[in-house]
Amino acid sequence: MTSPPLPEPPFSRADPSSRPGAEPEPAPSAGALHAAAIYRSERDLRTWVLAFLMEGLTRREKVLAIVPPGTGEILGAALGSGAMMVQWGLPGMSYDHLGRAAETLRNFLDAQREAGEPTRLLTENDLNGGRRGPGRLASYLRAEAAADDLYGSHGFPWLCLYDAHRFTPGVLADVERVHPHQLDDKGQPTLNQSYVDPATYLSAHPGPVSVVPPEVRLDLELNDVNDLGDIRRQTGEAVLALGLPPADTRLAEVAVGEVIANAFRHGVPPGRVRAWREADAVAVRVDSAGPGPAVAVSGFRPPDLAAGSGAGLWVARQIADVVHVETRRDGTSVELQFPLP
Repeated sequence: MTSPPLPEPPFSRADPSSRPGAEPEPAPSAGALHAAAIYRSERDLRTWVLAFLMEGLTRREKVLAIVPPGTGEILGAALGSGAMMVQWGLPGMSYDHLGRAAETLRNFLDAQREAGEPTRLLTENDLNGGRRGPGRLASYLRAEAAADDLYGSHGFPWLCLYDAHRFTPGVLADVERVHPHQLDDKGQPTLNQSYVDPATYLSAHPGPVSVVPPEVRLDLELNDVNDLGDIRRQTGEAVLALGLPPADTRLAEVAVGEVIANAFRHGVPPGRVRAWREADAVAVRVDSAGPGPAVAVSGFRPPDLAAGSGAGLWVARQIADVVHVETRRDGTSVELQFPLP
């Protein structure tokens, strides 16, 4: 007598809703599970997420949890001794700087894939409309939208936690739009019918850019590409005077310089660069004439350096905390924000 087959773990494949006897639905995205878990209680956390983490530990995968302390305490208590087998946090990974956080996570996942080490990821951002409000959360959701395309080929299951009580219905609707899978009310991963193709979502959610204050520290006109070096220097002096530390000032010069170079390359003079201070960040905005329909979807993947272009916005998105874009028929605005210490 043969033994019955073991049931397949619920989080082990990208389309766990396809079971014998059911009509398979086309997956909204290639690659591994990238699911949103919108939870409403500690019970949801303990039951839904515990199953996800325990499956990884049972499979001897590297399990990484990047979550706020409160969530970590709940999950750690539920895991018991298994909590010691989870890596809680990632060195250098902090939601205080979204550009660096994305680069840190990308480098970690690339190294895991290169080493052939199976990995699963649990994340929960702690933004909640806090530092600089909904603009940063909008930027984070753009990164989530791009993540499926960027990391899907790694084959790593990824569960993203969102507390339903911390976010508005509009934000939670966007959370569903950027995740190809979601957990149902029983904690089972299913295809997300609200999912939107990354390019479509990024095109529709490029900003918001800030309202420029009446008085700014720097206001320069961009006319001649030969002035790029001098403009970068003046930008560096301005952001330093606005409170950025010297090391961050040098990086900001690089990021802004890349965006200005793009304005000269793809826009129509004259352009404009302005810098000012927000409550806890320095903002630099570059405006250029001429349409820029591809800007909102550019710079989320490493550029093809052999092609000799495409690196500017990628560099800017890694260095800046937030990058917002606005495209119009008559021009394009790119705003970079750098957090103050």
